[in-house]
Amino acid sequence: MGNICTSSGHASAPDPKGKDAVLSNGAPPSSKPAAQAQSTQKQEHVPIHLSGPSMAPHDKAHVKVKVLDGVGADVREHYNFGPDRQGKIIGKGQFGTVRQATSIKTGEQVAVKSIAKRKLLTDEEVEDVRREVAILHHLVGHPALAQIHGVYEDKHYVHIVMQLAQGGELFDRIVERMRYSEKDAAAAFRAMVDVILHCHLM
Repeated sequence: MGNICTSSGHASAPDPKGKDAVLSNGAPPSSKPAAQAQSTQKQEHVPIHLSGPSMAPHDKAHVKVKVLDGVGADVREHYNFGPDRQGKIIGKGQFGTVRQATSIKTGEQVAVKSIAKRKLLTDEEVEDVRREVAILHHLVGHPALAQIHGVYEDKHYVHIVMQLAQGGELFDRIVERMRYSEKDAAAAFRAMVDVILHCHLM
């Protein structure tokens, strides 16, 4: 998809020489007079600022990370989450929560996955979100896959709006039924393999 961007950040690190470093003349710092050694140590411990695509986790918490470009900012302008504006929680994961909402334009029930940006502590985790959105866009059109309706990003969250799948989990269905006939098992397996094939062909 086109909404892919790169991020850069700044991290600080101490001078690698440290107080036990050997001076340029080959002598240890302690061989100089005390006042001169103290002055040298002060200079050696001035932090160096590094620029690049990587960012230390403790620095990232203070930076507003832009995960995606060209997407809407306020998901609540298009989707109603109920009187409390929070929505019914239908799932939880490591990075966010899935809530049920209603399209203001069409009245369709949807699932909104809200990913907390404060939990994206590494560049790799940010890239995982971008990759997830790109894959969902590529998989649009398969009847057995929940379709993506849109993506929104504000200061704190990335919101992925998906078609609401109300059939439940296959695992829960298997536990509930306890056994499947060979015919029913073959139909379920065929549907899963068909989706996997579709993913590999994209």
